[in-house]
Amino acid sequence: MLQGTKISIRKSILFSAYYIVITSFLIYNSFLLAVPVTYAIPYALAALLSTYISYVYSKRSLLFWKQDSINVYVKGGIALYLLYVIALSIRIAINFIFIGYQEVTLNQQGDMIIINRPIINTTSQLTTLSLIVTDFLLVLGVGLLLGRNLRVIKYYSRQIRNQNSKN
Repeated sequence: MLQGTKISIRKSILFSAYYIVITSFLIYNSFLLAVPVTYAIPYALAALLSTYISYVYSKRSLLFWKQDSINVYVKGGIALYLLYVIALSIRIAINFIFIGYQEVTLNQQGDMIIINRPIINTTSQLTTLSLIVTDFLLVLGVGLLLGRNLRVIKYYSRQIRNQNSKN
């Protein structure tokens, strides 16, 4: 008996959207803090490239099977999830250590003042570099997960089409 995950198109799409939203939020945060917006192009290219590589790699590394006539299961790709979780954890830790929490106050004129309180004070160049590196890790991780999920969706859709053509 193989153990794996039951394939659900809806779950695959929802999880993919979740990964994209979290990554987009963190990258948007980087653009607000220190990273030049011109990095959006390399980030997008890295995401597309890692998605394609994962999609191709997943064809060989994922194991699909049918337990009955309706349910299709998949096994494999755990390393992709671990890479994403590690990259996300590193990104959050870097953000917490170098950027810190934000303190919002109002001055006497009623203007809002935002003060960042980092745990470790460093140069702005080191902060920017750490955000860029961790953002690239995060983008690569989300691309790998998207490629895997696209492969799963394609396989499942093909199984459904084949089953419908037989009926």
